[in-house]
Amino acid sequence: HYVILMAAFVLAITWLIPRFLVGWFGLESPWTSYLYKYLLGTVFFFVGVFLVLKGGACNLKRPQDRYWFRFLILGLFWYISLHGLWILGALSVPFKGDL
Repeated sequence: HYVILMAAFVLAITWLIPRFLVGWFGLESPWTSYLYKYLLGTVFFFVGVFLVLKGGACNLKRPQDRYWFRFLILGLFWYISLHGLWILGALSVPFKGDL
């Protein structure tokens, strides 16, 4: 029965996130697409992680599975952070070139 609740949650989040972000930042802001991509992507990522753990494909009692599980979680947040810093740099560092 958790699959039905999870599906309802994902559908609700999929409907709410874009409306909230466009209302808050507007369509022109680069943060709208960034937050949309990573908020929604993180929801789907953790739904997948939950299903993998619930299905027994990853056993966190095994050291190798724990290592890769941490690698996956930290990798997600590392990538999100780098992409955010890239956008921040593009918005804040002035362009020095021919125009």
